[in-house]
Amino acid sequence: MWEVEATVSDVPYQYIVVRKDLDLLRQMIHVGHAAGESVRVAPIPDTTRLVLLHARDEQELSEWFGKAKSWCDARGLRCVMITEPDGPDHGRGCVSFGIEPNTLHSALRKLFHHLPKADLFGTHVLGGLAQAYREQCVGDVESSGEEIESDGTLGPEDPRNAP
Repeated sequence: MWEVEATVSDVPYQYIVVRKDLDLLRQMIHVGHAAGESVRVAPIPDTTRLVLLHARDEQELSEWFGKAKSWCDARGLRCVMITEPDGPDHGRGCVSFGIEPNTLHSALRKLFHHLPKADLFGTHVLGGLAQAYREQCVGDVESSGEEIESDGTLGPEDPRNAP
């Protein structure tokens, strides 16, 4: 059923799939949760690379988890689904899954080639994430060496403060 892996990578890769229909803050939380829960042996090597992919919604995430779980079980790899029972504010249902760090990157890349890479770390995303964080937190927070004022601005230098 599955292709035999012809090559292994020199460094381990950890695959995480998260729902794209969740807000950015929830995506980041569930990426971290899936990354932690899928690790079997800690600490993981410093050379581990993260591959972060997006599933459109809960249905697509569940379908891909089924494929990934079968693939991982056949190879003795840990594959863990993260579910959120706490209500719609947290992304109810299946929210992400992770595969433990491993060196079968080439085969996993083929398995997941239909899923888009998630760009949670792009400039536009960081701006949205910072805004979500400001809305969730009270007080001063450091961001790129600048203090975020309690009103959500970056202080007098922030262009949003211009008259």
